Amino acid sequence: GCGLVKVFKNPQFLLSGARSWLSIPEFDGTPSECREFLVHVDIHFKLNPQMFITDIAKVGFIINHLSGRALTWANPLWEAEKPIIQNY
Repeated sequence: GCGLVKVFKNPQFLLSGARSWLSIPEFDGTPSECREFLVHVDIHFKLNPQMFITDIAKVGFIINHLSGRALTWANPLWEAEKPIIQNY
């Protein structure tokens, strides 16, 4: 069966074990992979709200999962503490 069915039928698992089974792929800037990446990130945020209280925490998490040209674009924004990194 689908592991997600087990997860969503057991609210306690959502609270206690969400971080252990989630795998967030890296995003390198390939447009066709963007939507899938954002869905994975959104699921992670929703299952771990206590970890992502601020927008900067969300943006930092996303940047941590970038690679290639996407990371090349994002790094200077993070390093310069541009206002955009505080707006998810």
